[in-house]
Amino acid sequence: DTIKIGLDYYNIIKNMSENGDTLLPKDILITYKNLGNFELRKGNWESAIVLFKQGILEAEERSASFPVDFYIENTPYFMKRDIGYKILLERAYDSLYSVYKRHGNYKDALKYFELKEKAKDEIFKEDNRNLIAMLEADSENDKTEKQIALLERDNQLYELRVNQSRYLNIGVILIFLIL
Repeated sequence: DTIKIGLDYYNIIKNMSENGDTLLPKDILITYKNLGNFELRKGNWESAIVLFKQGILEAEERSASFPVDFYIENTPYFMKRDIGYKILLERAYDSLYSVYKRHGNYKDALKYFELKEKAKDEIFKEDNRNLIAMLEADSENDKTEKQIALLERDNQLYELRVNQSRYLNIGVILIFLIL
């Protein structure tokens, strides 16, 4: 039953692609990875390998030709910075690594292990870049807030001096009027 659902999903994605609908590369990866997992559960590891590889190939091709001006909910979608796609790619490589290792094909297992580790490193670097950017923004925000507080304090001091000067002038004028 779940295999039929997976195949139905695959056919929906395939029809969308053939109709010119914009498919995200991660949709392609998810579809093929799920189909590959179904084949693994059925014991068809050769078919699973073909599906995992096909998913990676089609997703990478789609990624290379992805429209630069594509928007999701009025927000630009930047394929190269999509961490979810990179995570799915790492999982697809891990699936291939596991299947090859389980069946004694250590040469291909090593190849996909290295690809998986490279993808994992890219995810780690992207996470760190995002964290650094967030910390820099927080630091900049803190600096701005401190500058605003200093300017407000300077403004209050200026207002006090103006008021003191005003009272002094009024006092001097009153003294001259009384004399």
